[in-house]
Amino acid sequence: MVPKIIGGDPLEKDDRGELKYNMGLVFPDSDTIVVGKGSHCLVREKYIGYINQKRREKGLDGLSIDQEVNLTKRYVDLVIRGDNVYIRPGKKPSRSYMETVFRADEVLQQAVPEQKIKFLGVDDSDVRKFIKQRGELWRISSLPRTTEGMKKLIKNSKVAIGGSDMYYHNAMTGTRYLTYDGFSGLEELDKEELAKSLTEIQEYITKRNHLNNPELKFFKADKKIFWKNDFKKDFSNMDEDGLNKEYLRYKKRFFEAVSPEFRKDNYNNLEWREIIYEALVKRNDEISEDVLMGLCPELRMHIRWLPGAYMEKGTICLFDPIFKKKDGKDLEELCDDNVKGFIDNFQNEYSNIEYVNMGKLVQSISKRKKMPGRRDVYIAEIKIPKRKKEIIKMLRMQKFGMREYMKQGMSKDEARKKSEQGVQYALDCHLGCQQLGMNVIPIRTGRISEKYDGDVISSAYFEREYIEGTATDKVQPRKLSNREYALAFFSMLGKTAAVNAIVNRSYEDSVLFDDGDEYLIEDKNGMPKDIMVAEVTGAFNNHCRDLEECIEQYAEPINKRMEHLRRKDVNDLVCNYIDKFIVTFKKIKEGYIRHRDAYDIRFTSRGIKRESIPERWEKTLKRMTAADPEKLGGKIYANIKK
Repeated sequence: MVPKIIGGDPLEKDDRGELKYNMGLVFPDSDTIVVGKGSHCLVREKYIGYINQKRREKGLDGLSIDQEVNLTKRYVDLVIRGDNVYIRPGKKPSRSYMETVFRADEVLQQAVPEQKIKFLGVDDSDVRKFIKQRGELWRISSLPRTTEGMKKLIKNSKVAIGGSDMYYHNAMTGTRYLTYDGFSGLEELDKEELAKSLTEIQEYITKRNHLNNPELKFFKADKKIFWKNDFKKDFSNMDEDGLNKEYLRYKKRFFEAVSPEFRKDNYNNLEWREIIYEALVKRNDEISEDVLMGLCPELRMHIRWLPGAYMEKGTICLFDPIFKKKDGKDLEELCDDNVKGFIDNFQNEYSNIEYVNMGKLVQSISKRKKMPGRRDVYIAEIKIPKRKKEIIKMLRMQKFGMREYMKQGMSKDEARKKSEQGVQYALDCHLGCQQLGMNVIPIRTGRISEKYDGDVISSAYFEREYIEGTATDKVQPRKLSNREYALAFFSMLGKTAAVNAIVNRSYEDSVLFDDGDEYLIEDKNGMPKDIMVAEVTGAFNNHCRDLEECIEQYAEPINKRMEHLRRKDVNDLVCNYIDKFIVTFKKIKEGYIRHRDAYDIRFTSRGIKRESIPERWEKTLKRMTAADPEKLGGKIYANIKK
């Protein structure tokens, strides 16, 4: 059914390109959308006014108070900003209320594209649960993390009630903030507009909205100097001189009540920007599900959530209907067909699934030099019945698969064979690292169908559990000022470095270590517990090179953190790191010598070929046997810049 829209297109803009409306309500029982400016209370009055007008045209009396209450009993708040319409559920919603919210969403989708409708209030566990169960995490935006993103959010928060856009609006709480700069701008108004604006401030500064939050606050004003109770005059009956004097008196007191850094709305001023930003996202108006899942900060900053799926009665997989609306570049990027392939595989693996939410890393979190090949990485949140926590998985597409080889001119059969060899090689690298003592997380492989050049090809990916930890290169410097923490951390890092050196993880002439693939796991007290390796990229590269040629690079984990370490602890931390490196290297070497035959035959079934895993494995073991751990440790020590 086409909804009735009172006001106009919710995302309609004026001649200046500004939104015409900033507030709205959806009445799902009557399939009605009402939009307007100012406050939800004013939008509600607009709706009642519209109904009364239609009744009068039919010769009927206006609505009684009871009829007004019944008419507007079931509604859902909308907040309109930028290019999006935000649905704001109320506090502590019940299942029946959330059904009203989702019904309102259906009504709204008849007027606004689904990808432009997002949910607020997902910091509430109940709201979050209902949205997750629909596989719709993609409809929750992450808060901006860049300076430009923060500026845009602040700018888009600027709203009016009845006059000019002089308030900053927190979409979740409904509270508006009036800054000194915004208030001082009233000086440019004529008598009538000034009186109207002061009366508006007077009215809203004492009100609370239907969420029981203040309608209006003076931003960063000292209440002892400037307070809401100061606004008690009847501005409409003042002459021009009296009104101007009264306004200038308020302006002076507002000025005195605010510290200098908050007297000017300066988007480029870091302190002003961060404080106003915090005020606008309290009870986060757009909290990202990746935060709520407990993902590490560096990962969650780069996830874009995509349409997923939920199960109907545990058997029928229902993909998000937006997959059918794939028109336009934005929707092409949003509706990633690979997601459907992954979900099909999850359904085959787990059989009974409640819902799946999927996201994609839009940017690598590693700081290393960009390497060739495909770098698509996905994240999946899978809910299994009777299991309290969701399963979180990372999925990485094969770097060189059928698509990449066909681009190089290979036939489909040649590309398939080459891809299969690549999968086996990657798995063997993983097994080799495990055999030599690397604490690497287990992986499994999967395949999905993709379209390429008018054909359907099979693309491989690698799947692993998400590691609940922090990449070692992103451990907060302040933690390293704690001697006990730093000693444990560098001890574990030294142990991990030894295995890394043996398998010679590298790219070209650079060692790949402590740059995003190693994750520190902390115990319940926040102390280092273990280091786990997520990826073995570059393992068994440069297997013909003498270890001493690159071993000095293992001094870098200490050198790059030197400024964050306490000077009196440096020697002990360095010794811990070097000692653990030497001890671990010796232990692995001795283990090989003791069980040489078992190690040597590890990959013989693969067949010896040039640059194959068996050849690389053989040369890696020979190089390790010939190496002197003490000498290697000494060379690392010599390159540490104390």
